[in-house]
Amino acid sequence: MKHLGIDYGTERVGLAISDPDARLVFPFKTLYNRSQQRVADEIAALVVEHGVEQVVVGLPLHPPDADGQEPLSLRQARNFVKRLTRRLAVPVTTVDETLTSCAARDDLADLPHLNGKDRRLVLDRHAAAHLLQRHLDMNAPPRGPAPPATADTD
Repeated sequence: MKHLGIDYGTERVGLAISDPDARLVFPFKTLYNRSQQRVADEIAALVVEHGVEQVVVGLPLHPPDADGQEPLSLRQARNFVKRLTRRLAVPVTTVDETLTSCAARDDLADLPHLNGKDRRLVLDRHAAAHLLQRHLDMNAPPRGPAPPATADTD
C-alpha cells in the first residue's frame, strides 16, 4: 500500500512517498502553503496521480503552554488534518513528528552545497520522510521467527 507523508507547516509543506510495498520512503516534494485549501487540493491531485492509499500527517505534539493551551502549530496541523480527511477518499492518519526536523538536519549536514533556501525546501521533504518511516515502522506486520539453521550432512 502506497503512503504519502506530510510535514505540515504554515509556510511550507514537505511531502514524502513510499514504494507500493510501504517498505521504502523517499523525500518527494515541497509545497508552498499559501492556504490550507490550496495545499489540500494539490495533495488530493497527488494522491490520485500516484495511487496513494493512505496519507500520514505529522503532528507537533508539544506540551501545552502555561495557560494549558495547545501550541498554535498543533491546532493548525489538526485543522489541516480535518480538511484533508473531508477532501480525500483515502484514510488520513497522524503520527508524532517530534524530532523529525532534527533528524532531517542531520541527514543534510554533509551537503554544504545547499544554500539556505534550497536547504529549507529539502529539509521539509526529509522531515516528511522521517515521520512517514516512523509510521510505517510502528505499523509494520510482525516478522516471524527466523527459519532454523540447517546443518550440512555430507
